[in-house]
Amino acid sequence: MTCVYWAETADRMLGGVRVGVQDNQDASGSTLDKVRARDLLELARSLDPSVTERTLEYWRAQGLLPRPERIGQEGKRPVWSYPPGTGDQLTSLLQWRRKTKDPNMLRAALWYDGFPVDTDRVRQSMAVSLQGLIELFDKEVAKRTDRPNDPGARWQAIQAIARTVASKRTKGIPRLGRQALSERSAGVALTFGLMTNEPLALQHLEADAPALERLMGVDRGRRFKPGGAAPWLDGPPEKGLASFAELGGVARLLKVLKEASDAELELARSLARTLIGGISALSRIADAIAGRDNAAGFAWVCFTANEPSTAVLVVPLLVAILRTSELASGLDQVLTSLQANALPVEQRVKELLALPEAERAERLKNLPELPFAEQLRIRRLLTQFSDKPER
Repeated sequence: MTCVYWAETADRMLGGVRVGVQDNQDASGSTLDKVRARDLLELARSLDPSVTERTLEYWRAQGLLPRPERIGQEGKRPVWSYPPGTGDQLTSLLQWRRKTKDPNMLRAALWYDGFPVDTDRVRQSMAVSLQGLIELFDKEVAKRTDRPNDPGARWQAIQAIARTVASKRTKGIPRLGRQALSERSAGVALTFGLMTNEPLALQHLEADAPALERLMGVDRGRRFKPGGAAPWLDGPPEKGLASFAELGGVARLLKVLKEASDAELELARSLARTLIGGISALSRIADAIAGRDNAAGFAWVCFTANEPSTAVLVVPLLVAILRTSELASGLDQVLTSLQANALPVEQRVKELLALPEAERAERLKNLPELPFAEQLRIRRLLTQFSDKPER
């Protein structure tokens, strides 16, 4: 119901604004032509001057870029070209590399973006990444206790790690609301505990679940009632987190990933992109209408969408959800609502923003005639989707 409210409000705001894009481009401005090798290198250097032909060769060997094909001859020199979309793939690769240089993470992120990366190789990369997370966490625990197999000592070590992570001001978990350090630390510790299936984490679930909700910013979903619509989040906080603990532990995700077929992974990838993209769109729409950050409690999803680890964690989680009929049914309802409401509004705004400036101004020429509050909302809506984050 909340999703419908935000989307219908945004749709009314846009009113009779007609939108369209140029025939030779999609809404993002990317083209569908083949790319000559020399042009790809030029594009790469315009984005990162340190890129060389050898760099591109390394990325091809790593499966991060497709291989070119020979299309002709210029004198004695062969002419090579890349498949359509390679320029977009290179751009995405360079953007992801601002977050990580790990080829396994990069491979999974590009595959998640929909680029032609071999699914079986991606499965191996995701498995390596998940196993690496387990080993890294165990290593950090071992640094803080000489009894890493003792549940009590292990939990104390996790709490120590959580305090360090919670206190970071940059390059850490985003701050989506005011929260005391002790409460934030408790939320981080519970997150780590649930993801690593720590026995003592479940004992802290009821007490620390509200702190975890606050850490993620989803607590806003319990108390904010746009237009009188019922909050989208209700029930005890610990109930939903207990369900996550059963499916979302890293070891469990690793097992699901190894068992999943290519078809299951590709379906989960598609659904994950729709789910995260739809919720991110809904979050931006809500912020524009309400005039405040994280109005709907979904800002953490926007943050997640910009992390290369999203594919590694979310895709096997969705595979696990799809294998559970009750959860799969709930997921289908959410996806249907997002596809029918939030995503069309996002597409409409993006198409408007893709227009040449003069044409966009013509479409919005009646904007000054609207009440000031409506003008403000529409401008905020355009700003939300014209803002270009790191991804």
